[in-house]
Amino acid sequence: MSDESLLCTACGLCCTGALHDAALLSEDEVEAAVAIGLPVLPSATPPRFALPCPKFDGAICTIYEIRPRACAAYSCRLLEEVRAGCPLASALEIVGEARRLAETLRQTMPPGETFADSRAHLFDQDRPAAAQLSSLALSHYLDRHFRNRNEGPLLSSEPAQ
Repeated sequence: MSDESLLCTACGLCCTGALHDAALLSEDEVEAAVAIGLPVLPSATPPRFALPCPKFDGAICTIYEIRPRACAAYSCRLLEEVRAGCPLASALEIVGEARRLAETLRQTMPPGETFADSRAHLFDQDRPAAAQLSSLALSHYLDRHFRNRNEGPLLSSEPAQ
């Protein structure tokens, strides 16, 4: 397996909804996406499906051969860095920390809540402080290592370029 494949199968954060709330679809993909059970958002323009992806199982895309084009084309910042020569071992350490932060947040979330829900309710006054802090920590880490500059950071201490 290539370093890129090893990194992606060790990570999967783009499919879990940790990075983004939804994935874009082309108009010609909507019918097929509905047919395979992706949660297409009915009034979204442009069309998209909600994350986490129900076709993601552990670290494996169960629809890999027929996944939407946006999924096939997506490259997070860390993947781009591996392509540019960052050692895989270093990248896997970053993935490990991101997954640890995601799990810490998951343990504070009510049953059924998604990462997108957690971001949407981050500053609700009745939200427990542990959930707020865990969500902030994860979002900042993802901004720093995974989200691409053209996606815009959710929370970042890095200057915009």
